[in-house]
Amino acid sequence: MNKFNLDDLPDLVPAFSEHQMLFYAEACAIALESQQHLSGVVFQLEGEFHDWVQVHWRKKPTKTGLTDSRDLAEFGAIALAFCIVTKFSEYDVVEQSVLGNGFDYWLGYTETAPKHNPDNFLNARLEVSGILKGSNRDVAARLRQKIRQTGVSDYLNIPAIIVIVEFSKPISVTFVK
Repeated sequence: MNKFNLDDLPDLVPAFSEHQMLFYAEACAIALESQQHLSGVVFQLEGEFHDWVQVHWRKKPTKTGLTDSRDLAEFGAIALAFCIVTKFSEYDVVEQSVLGNGFDYWLGYTETAPKHNPDNFLNARLEVSGILKGSNRDVAARLRQKIRQTGVSDYLNIPAIIVIVEFSKPISVTFVK
C-alpha cells in the first residue's frame, strides 16, 4: 500500500512555496479530521489510478483559521491531487493556471520522463475539485461538470487530468481526457 505524508508536500511540489504547500496540507488534514478520520486513514483511488493509499500527517492542524467547508474541500483536495499526480503519473505540478482556462494547474513531464523537454514544460492540465461529504452520485456529477469545464482548453491538445476528492468515505476519482 502506498503512503502519502502531507508534511512532505513541499518536497513533492518544489515549484511552489513551502508555505503554500503546507497550507494545502493542513487544509487536507482538517478536512479529513472534520469527517472523523485520523492520520493513517486509508484512501481509495478510483478511475485512472486504482489503488489504496494511507494518508499521514504529523502536525496537529489548527482548525480555527480554516472553517469554511468549501475552502476545506477545495484546498484539501489540491493537496491530495498533487500527491496523486506526482506519485502515479509522469508529471510534476509546475504552475497555477489563470482563471478562465477551464483548469487549475499546469503539469510538466518529470525530468525522468522520456518526453521531458526543459524548453517545453507545460505538457498537461490539472483540474481539482473537493467534496467534504457527498454521495457517489455527487462525485459522478462533479466529474461530469469538470470534464465539461476543461473543454474550454481542449484546443491545447494536451491531456487533462481531473481529480475529484470526497473526504467522508474517503475516495478520489481521477479521469484523464
